[in-house]
Amino acid sequence: MQAGPLRGGVICDDCRSCPQFTWPAVRVDKDAIYRALSRVYAQVAELGAVKAVRPLGPDEDRPVWVDIVGPDDKKVRIRAQDLRLALLRDGASGAGGLYSANCRIRDAGKAVVFEHGRGFGHGVGLCQWGAQGKALRGLKARQILLRYYPGAKIFKAY
Repeated sequence: MQAGPLRGGVICDDCRSCPQFTWPAVRVDKDAIYRALSRVYAQVAELGAVKAVRPLGPDEDRPVWVDIVGPDDKKVRIRAQDLRLALLRDGASGAGGLYSANCRIRDAGKAVVFEHGRGFGHGVGLCQWGAQGKALRGLKARQILLRYYPGAKIFKAY
């Protein structure tokens, strides 16, 4: 567990104007998941197929890790964000609407559904839309930085 200002994400409610504040469910075939991940992970290629994608994380709506499970129940654990990025890089059908890993991952037979999606990007650090929202509410740059990086020591480096 990290300590200090890099200990994890903070709740941002000032980014509601972002078009991807919430986004509709995305359905991706398990065959497409297998193809995309096999190109990046030799261990996934060795599975032969994807039987299941099991999310792991602090809660069901924000998985940090996913277990990619093969037909013989062997599994490979990867970051949920890496699954998202592999699908985008590979151009998997439907994956273009997968804006972040901040979603619920549900098995749907031959496909996996990413639902209740929120946000755009990695979900850690400064939210550009939220920073703009805070600035429009009158917060100064230092106040905005301290909201996203609580406990950080801000100083001039030049």
